[in-house]
Amino acid sequence: PLKRVHMIIEALVLVKESIVVDWIHFGMGPIADELEKLANNKLGCLPNIKYLFYGGISNDDLHKFYSEHNVDLFVNVSETEGIPISIMEAMSYGVPCIGTNVGGVSELIYNNVNGFLLNKNFAALELTNLLEEVFKLNLSEQNKKSRSAYDTWNLNFNADKNISSLVKEMLN
Repeated sequence: PLKRVHMIIEALVLVKESIVVDWIHFGMGPIADELEKLANNKLGCLPNIKYLFYGGISNDDLHKFYSEHNVDLFVNVSETEGIPISIMEAMSYGVPCIGTNVGGVSELIYNNVNGFLLNKNFAALELTNLLEEVFKLNLSEQNKKSRSAYDTWNLNFNADKNISSLVKEMLN
């Protein structure tokens, strides 16, 4: 419930019919069946919205997915977070992100630079508007956000670089 996946469904219902969305959801939880039923009920009849609940997968399989598929956007609308590894993983593949401005999310997402921040108590229409804004980006703007996402991860959250720097600092 804290992940508020139902808000993604509610936002997708409002997306203009001229915009085609392929939403893939990774993860499991205690209300996964309810969410899939909600999606079937609300999105199943919309010809412009395709969705797939992939379920829980291994970290290796997630990285394989990112490396084999072009992902335009990662969406995390959690009510509460620390610094989400899921956003870091997406950014490591140059995927811009939408996230709620809770916990450490704003340390990862710089609004309108490498993604977009939503207020904690956003309305579904606000998420819809961001999704439609991303759809309207030209290729140059998409590439700029993608590059910014990767650069944010590489500069601040790349474990290989950070561990090496920490070891060097500790040895001095």
